[in-house]
Parts: sequence; structure tokens; C-alpha cells
Amino acid sequence: MRLPEETEIPEDTEPFDADNLERYQLRQSLLQGLLDGRDRKSILARLRGEGGLPHGAPGELLLDEQLAEAEPFVRRLQGRWTEVLEPIEVDLSLAGFRLQGQLGNLQPTGLLDYRFGALKAKDRLRAWVRHLVLNVLAPEGIQPLSTHLAKDRTLTLAPAQDPSALLADLLDLRWQGLQRPVAFFPETALAWMQYGYGTAFDQAWSDPFNPVPEQGDVAVRIAFRGRDPMRDPVRAELEQAATRILGPMLDHSATVKAERDLS
Repeated sequence: MRLPEETEIPEDTEPFDADNLERYQLRQSLLQGLLDGRDRKSILARLRGEGGLPHGAPGELLLDEQLAEAEPFVRRLQGRWTEVLEPIEVDLSLAGFRLQGQLGNLQPTGLLDYRFGALKAKDRLRAWVRHLVLNVLAPEGIQPLSTHLAKDRTLTLAPAQDPSALLADLLDLRWQGLQRPVAFFPETALAWMQYGYGTAFDQAWSDPFNPVPEQGDVAVRIAFRGRDPMRDPVRAELEQAATRILGPMLDHSATVKAERDLS
């Protein structure tokens, strides 16, 4: 469940700094420029033309700061790309559900996805679903392995046992979620699975220093109005959903820090 957020009207002023969202968007544009083989001068000109950088020296300083982070990421990504394969059409019937689409970012060594940001629960879940689809399809000439590169970590997923059943179970949970709220909060659930109740759990759920605590999500507040997700029976539902969704994913997962991935 997601509700549309209000869109702020852009101020009619020159930008002198970039907030977190603007920085994220800047990183994605910068990354694409590097992957396209552009040099610093052409990237600077393009970003300024798009209004994505402050003018003058502040803009150049910001660009150099982001380049220092993006260039190692690009080296990691390019070091893993081998032969890029055409996307595969997906049309699966599983336990009464039909799943259609395309599976891209394929190479003989498996799936390779990336996002130039810190590894989040949403990245893990997206990689896991795509990994299960790959394992169900089992295309000839492609290993049943998946990798997701994040700014801080590299996630790898091992071949799945009975991927059809695992994918069908996730589809069933999605169907349940379309009928009633399911007590699954990705970052909070992942913290509980990895560390139990404690600091990491509290940071994901309600820490005031967390810019996006899941407790404050508008959809969560509406869906669980009058029910405290941190008290039973909702808390018990949270544990059950976390175990069911994330348990198999974590069993097949391994992560290494970005610094080790570069070595």
C-alpha cells in the first residue's frame, strides 16, 4: 500500500545546495554519464544544463565529491559485466497466479543488478524476486546466480531450492496484502531477522534520527490505525511475515563490503 505524496512547487530561485533527494538524483545521473563513457567536462555541462548542479564553484565541488564515490562503483560494476544478453520474456503460471514481464540485466554468469545507493531491504527483495524468476525459468547458458551491487555492499544469491514454491508463496502473500494490511515493514523486519529486537530494530522503526522511519510512513499509519504494530497480535504477525518472506531470502544470501569487492 502506497499513497501519493504531495509534490512541492519548485521555488523560483537559483539552487545553491542539494538536499538528500537531489543528491540521490544527481548520483544516478552521474552514474549513467560514467557508464556512457562521458568525461568530467561533458558530465558537468549536461548536469548544469539539466539544472542538476548549483552554479559556480559549489556545483563543481559537489560534482567532484560525487565523482569520488561514483568512480569506484563503476569499476566494481564494469569488473563484473561480461557478455550482456537479451532480456527474457516471462510468462509464468504459479498456484493460480500469472506472472508476466521481462527479465533483463542477464549475462552467462547470471543476473547483475545495481543501484548507486546503500543496500536496502527493498533492493534485497527486488533481487530475490528476480532471482526466483531466473531459477524458475532456468534458461540454457545462464547460471542460476544473482548479484546486486550497492554503494556500500555487494549482495549475492545462491541457486534456489524449489524456486516455484518460494515464488508462489510470495505471490500468495501479495494477494493477501491486496485484501487486508499485512504486518510487513521491510527495513524493520530485516533488522529483526538479523539482530532481533534492539538498536537496529528501533532505528528502522522509530528512530528520530532516521529520515524515513517506517513507523512514520503514511500508509502504515492509515493501515494500522488503532492497532500498535509493536504489540500483539500485530507484532506476532510481523514476526511471522518476516520469517516467511525474508527467511528463505537470507538463507540464500551473502554480502561483502564494497571495499572487499574492489580488491
